[in-house]
Parts: sequence; C-alpha cells; structure tokens
Amino acid sequence: MVQQTNQSTDKAGQETDYRIMSDLEHILERPNLYIGGTNTLPVDLQLYKPSENRMMNYDDVGINDALLKFIDEIISNSVDEHRRSTSLFGVRKIKVRVEQNGEVCVEDDGGIRVKKHPTYKFYIPYMIFGILRSSGNYASKNPEIKEMREGVGQNGLGAKLANVFSEWFRVETADGQKSFDCTWRNNMKEYDEPVIHKTTDHYTRVSFKVDFRYFDCNAFSTGLIRLVQKRCMDAAAGNPGLEIEFTSEVGNGQLNSVWKFNDFMDYAALYMTDYQRKNVIDSYSIANLRDRIILVPTDDKNSVNMNVLFVNGAMCNEGTHLDKIKSQVNSYIQAILKSKDIDMMTNKDLEKNYNIFAYTTIINPVYDSQIKDKLSSKLDTYTLALSKEFLKKIDTSEVLTSVLDYYKLRYEAQKKKELRKLNQTIKQTQSKKLINCTGKNSMLNEMWLFEGNSAAAGFRMYRNPQTQAGYLLRGKIMNIIGLSKAEIVESVELREIIAALGLVFNNPEANLKNCRFGKIIICSDADEDGNHIAGLFLVFFCTLFPELVRAGRVYRAMSPIIVATNHRNHKQDLLYYTIDDYEKAEKKGLHKNLDIIYCKGLGGLSDENYSAMLQQQKLIKFNYDPSVDNEMLKIWFDKSTQERKNLLLADGLATEE
Repeated sequence: MVQQTNQSTDKAGQETDYRIMSDLEHILERPNLYIGGTNTLPVDLQLYKPSENRMMNYDDVGINDALLKFIDEIISNSVDEHRRSTSLFGVRKIKVRVEQNGEVCVEDDGGIRVKKHPTYKFYIPYMIFGILRSSGNYASKNPEIKEMREGVGQNGLGAKLANVFSEWFRVETADGQKSFDCTWRNNMKEYDEPVIHKTTDHYTRVSFKVDFRYFDCNAFSTGLIRLVQKRCMDAAAGNPGLEIEFTSEVGNGQLNSVWKFNDFMDYAALYMTDYQRKNVIDSYSIANLRDRIILVPTDDKNSVNMNVLFVNGAMCNEGTHLDKIKSQVNSYIQAILKSKDIDMMTNKDLEKNYNIFAYTTIINPVYDSQIKDKLSSKLDTYTLALSKEFLKKIDTSEVLTSVLDYYKLRYEAQKKKELRKLNQTIKQTQSKKLINCTGKNSMLNEMWLFEGNSAAAGFRMYRNPQTQAGYLLRGKIMNIIGLSKAEIVESVELREIIAALGLVFNNPEANLKNCRFGKIIICSDADEDGNHIAGLFLVFFCTLFPELVRAGRVYRAMSPIIVATNHRNHKQDLLYYTIDDYEKAEKKGLHKNLDIIYCKGLGGLSDENYSAMLQQQKLIKFNYDPSVDNEMLKIWFDKSTQERKNLLLADGLATEE
C-alpha cells in the first residue's frame, strides 16, 4: 500500500520559512554583518599608563569590538570635520565622555548646516544620523565629478549603527544661525520632531545610551573605557594640532585627560624605549606633510614592539599602506644583505627587527570592512614613497645592526654548513675543457680564460706547457649579480673555473695562498662582445674573489686588432693593439708595400701572431676599490638601472622613449 502525504501542507510550511526584513530588522537580527562580533572577548592591548607616560601591554583585557566601534564612529565624524576642507568652522577641539552605564557624549566646536535638503526635504543633521544609507561621502551621480574624501567615512552607516543599537540617541548641532535638536528612541524606530531655534553658537553634540540587550554585557568594562581613552590619544596624534578631552567616572576621574600633539613623533615616542628613541629614522620633510614614516629597531626590553599607522587621522595598522612601506624597506635591506653575501633571511625575518610608525592621507580610502582596521586602497606611485635619503640612513642604522645580529644568531651556523658543502662540491669538480700546465710554482703560472673554442689550437701550439694553462668558454659567462653562491655553483663553467683556479668561497687568505696561478688572464675579442665578457669576469672576481684583484693577479690580454704584414719578404708583422697606434704608424709611412689585415677575433690571428700575443704579452692589470667600483659594477651589470640609462643618454648612446 502506498501511503499518501499532505504535499500541500509541506509546501505551505516551506513557503512560510521566507521573510522580508526591513533594514532595521536586518541590522538588529544580523548584527555581525554590520558591526562585527557582539561578544566580549579577552584580547592583548596597548594602553596608556599615566604613571610611566608610555604605552604598555595589557593581557586578556575584555573588549567588545562592536561597542568600541560605535564610539569610534562618532569620534571619527568629528575628526573628519576637523580634516574636511569644506567644514563650516573647522573643528579644533573635541570632548569625549564615557560612563560605565553605557552613556556616551561626543562634542566638538564645529557645526552642521541646519538646512533642509532641497530634494529629500529632511534636515541635513537628521539625514546624517537618522536615515540609513545617506551620506555626504557618496560620489556624485555625475561621472565627471570625482569624489575627493580625506576622512575615514565611506559607507554612510557608522553613526546610524550607533543610533540603531541605542536606547536613545540625541543629536544637537548649531551652524551660527540655527540650532537643531532631535532624539531617537527604541533602536531608531521612534524619534521626536527636530526642534529648531535661532542662535549664533556653533557646535555638534552627539549623546546616546547603548542598548545592552543586543550584547553579552550590561555595562562598559573598565578595559573598554581605557581603550576609548587611547583612541582619543590616537585621534589627536593622527591630527596634529587637534585637541581632544576625555572624561569618565572610572576611578573617580583618574582617566580624565586632554591630548594634543603638535608633532607625530611625540606620540610615537610613547611606544618606544630610550634605545629606540635614540635610533630613529624619520622621513619628516616640510615638502611632504601628507606622509610621515618613522623607522626604529625593535627592542627586546620593549613590551610594545608593534607597527602603528594612521590613515586620514584614524589608526589603521594593516593593509596596503603598511605593505608598501615594508616592501621598500625590505627590498633595500635585502640588497645590503646580498652585498654582504647573506641570502638566507626572509622578509618576515627582517620585519622582526624593525617597527614602523606612519601616517598618510589617502584620497577616497577603501577598507576591507566596516571595522576599517585594514586599508585595501590601491596606492599611487607617490604615496608613501621612501626617499633615497631615508633609505640611505638604514646603511648605518641600528635597524641594520639588529638584522645582522638576528642573522648571526639564527642562520650563520647553517650558512657555514651550506658553504662547506658548496666548497666540497667545487673541490670535487673536474673539467675536460681545462688545458692544464705542469709547473709547480703557482706564482709563475698563468691561467688564460678564452672566449670560445676557436683559440684552442693556437694556444696548445704556442703556449709554454709548464706555465700557461687555459680554459675554453662556450661564450659569455653568467652574470652573477643577484645570484646566491648555490646558484653560481649550478653553472658548470663557473664551477669548473673556480675549481681550476684552486679557489673556495669566503676564505680570502686561503685563496691567496692556494690559488694555482700568479696571473689570471681574460682573453676575449676586442669587440663589444669581448668587452662584455671581460666585464662579466670582472663582476665575477670582484664579487666573489676580490682579494685576487686587489693582489694584482687579474688581467686582460690585449690582442692585435690590426696586422700589417709583408707576405713577399716574410718580414716580421707589425701588430697594432689600438687604432691610435695604427694611425700614428700610417702617418710615418711604415705601411708602404704592406698588406693590412683587420682581425675580427682571436681565431683570425696567424700562428706567428698568436705566439707573439702569448710570449710578448700586452696586459691590462685590474685594480679594485670597493668604495667606488662596487657602485659602478652595479650600474653597468645589474638589471636595468636608471643610472645606466642616464649615462647612456649623456653619451648619446640611448634615447628617451
């Protein structure tokens, strides 16, 4: 038997599961979507300790983020008025009062226009605080009019959410001509008609009492009130010259205070130890008052090692602004570490050794949520761009010293172990391309490094097999700038050359003693490619084995570029190594009845001329001054650099595109 079911009843039941909520209902029933968590949770905080006049870490402080956000939003409204160029009066002072029973009052000396909107027919203060999704921060409908905000307000919800979650919410404001007074009740569901009077005063006062039914507490905790005090300090710090007064009944008024910072550094110093205050790298410039970046080394004695950043006058410690600063600092320090042959430290390692304090002004900031604690705006090239002067200060700073100390503590032993493995690999390397010599006196021996295999036959025929060895390249060697030693050893040619010379990494004294050759001679064609190969070898030796260059053991052989020969009389050829020498001889008539041969490369030399190059050597000995030469090698052989472009432009060898 088939049992029948009441399908219509089931269907009707499913249909009644659907509801249409009003905006207010949705906010009150789904608060997490709008204001974050409504539960009080223990968090570690940095709070101001008056007895020591500095910030201190406090563990497991009970904080309700949503309640804190309400107060933040109202304070931010006043701060935005201070920053807004179009504000009526320009806010210079803000008063904040917070009581444990949930009453809050924020008052400033500005004012809001007490006028009705020409389209919507509501008073402007009523729209700002009492109508959801209304704001002066919304972009114009005209696409030709671009939105230009320098405050933190974005969505037009913040202050209204405080209204929604309050038993009562009152707004009083005056614009020098009229005053406005309106009170909402019962979670913004009810309100009194606004009262308008004539006045010459100007101010804005927002007061409310939180409706604790929607939260897991029935009063503001002392920890939350202390955090509001710090937020007042933060707002004053992010807006130099703005005065903020904080009052509360907590501790019989012990938290009552007035905050005003004329210099951002005065605020940042509250987070620092004496050691950090003495080792500040500061970007301050009268030419750029929109950005300020302060860099200090971390200090183990400081319980508050953290980054502190402000966007448009409000604290915002995470996001694209912090990422941009860290990226520039890390890239600069990593370049220094590479020059010191340190390649194991990650950017996270570096960031453990410095703290950033910064503020910036962002046009139309975008945050990842209504909480506004993480900036997601895409920053332009100029915002928070660190100057060369700022970055150069890192070279001699305690920040770099801290990084190097960290490396020694964590990585140096591992680095030495890996270096031993690399050196062992080199010692075990043999090469079929090496033409060895038999002499035992290393200082009399010569290693000739040839461009290509075409030189092999002539070299084998005319060299001194006791003192002259050779290595035949396939072409250009690898450019080692920016490479780790492990990457260098992966190159077969470079590994074979190091092994053939009898060298090891990071042991200058042993290399001077054990190098198997008194002369290392780079022998490449006298053309652009040959010059490039010689340059790459210079980078190789100056970077990895500078002791050999300083000892005068690295040379470049000059090969003839023009040969004047007499095939009929078999007289000795005239060899010219420069155009100038050839032209001088030409003027003296020395080339009469001689054939002139232009040599394209080493492979074009006759046997006799090859012998002359090996036995009647014309060598250029290289010198090395790291204070000058390191920078020049970087300019010419690093990846595209502006300095190289400038030099080429100056010589007419490049054009602006």
